[in-house]
Amino acid sequence: MGNLELGNDTVICKGQTLTLDAHYSNVYTQWNTGESTRYITVSRTGLYTVLISNSCGVWTDTIFVEVQDVPVFDLGPDTTICNINGSVHLEGPLGLDNYEWSNGVKTQTTTFFTPGVKWLTVSNKCFSRTDTIVLIGEDPIAMDLGSDTVLCFGESLYLRPGNTQYPIKWDNGLTADFREITRSGKYWAFSKNSCGLFSDTINVRFEYPLQPEAEDTLVCLGDSAVVDLNRANLEVQWYDGSTDKLRYFDKEGVYSVALTNICGTYYKDFEVTLSNCDCPLHIANSFTPNGDGINDEYQIIHDCDLTAYHLQIYNRWGERIFESFDSAETWDGTYHGEQVPMGTYNYLLNYTWMVYGADHNEQKQGIINLLR
Repeated sequence: MGNLELGNDTVICKGQTLTLDAHYSNVYTQWNTGESTRYITVSRTGLYTVLISNSCGVWTDTIFVEVQDVPVFDLGPDTTICNINGSVHLEGPLGLDNYEWSNGVKTQTTTFFTPGVKWLTVSNKCFSRTDTIVLIGEDPIAMDLGSDTVLCFGESLYLRPGNTQYPIKWDNGLTADFREITRSGKYWAFSKNSCGLFSDTINVRFEYPLQPEAEDTLVCLGDSAVVDLNRANLEVQWYDGSTDKLRYFDKEGVYSVALTNICGTYYKDFEVTLSNCDCPLHIANSFTPNGDGINDEYQIIHDCDLTAYHLQIYNRWGERIFESFDSAETWDGTYHGEQVPMGTYNYLLNYTWMVYGADHNEQKQGIINLLR
């Protein structure tokens, strides 16, 4: 009874049967399938055990039987591959005996670099099976929104990247094949495929029709009127044929210019008027602080819009005896509360006045005669 041997673990193909032999008759026999005969026939995967016994003892043995079916696997749905430096990695099922890919590789996985129909044949000890997959070639997406552009207000621009095969997403989050633009701004769109993410950007600016009016320009004698059109996105054509955007005019007259933008050509006149911008001052050369109520205080009279004023009066030794920053303030001929003696005093005046929005500065000096 010592040679009870069901044999090595084995494989059979689906549809086949295997007969297991306990080798002894006229002994107690019990299989784990419930049968008690010397022979049993199996057709399913499983672990089979037999026990035999007589008056001499008990013996057991076990065998594993694997029933192999046709391999079942799927390479997945057809997919895309970039025609330029693209690759797709594919995997077959695990645990089979043989693999053969359409590119000649004989391992469980492989990588393809070109589009086309690809296949894998796998086999176990009984059967083989083949599955195919189509790799669809794609090219990089040529996104082109066009060049930056300028339009006239009231017009619109339709942006089309030129590609409708793939979904196009815009900077505002919408997905559409085109977009209507009616406002100035920077716009972009992107799309992607197996070759990567592709995008393009465009700047759109809308110009308004010009509504120029004649403009009066007042300047002082000796100065020039400055006309600066550099900030405007315009083409300029002056009456004299000049196209300069910065002009200086020092003579009175009307200067005409044609201004052109995307919306059309418009005309504007600049009328230059010259004016005497001096600040007339009445500076007396003497006063008589004797208490008679006539010419008792010294004051500089002006007829202009002073924005700064500084008057200083000095005695013959260079000592400053009076100072004022207010043109309405007068000097009564005293210093530290005491009357100064008759004589000659020097004055220094610095003042600033405004004309046509611009400051003008001047300094004057001279002599004041104090009489009593």
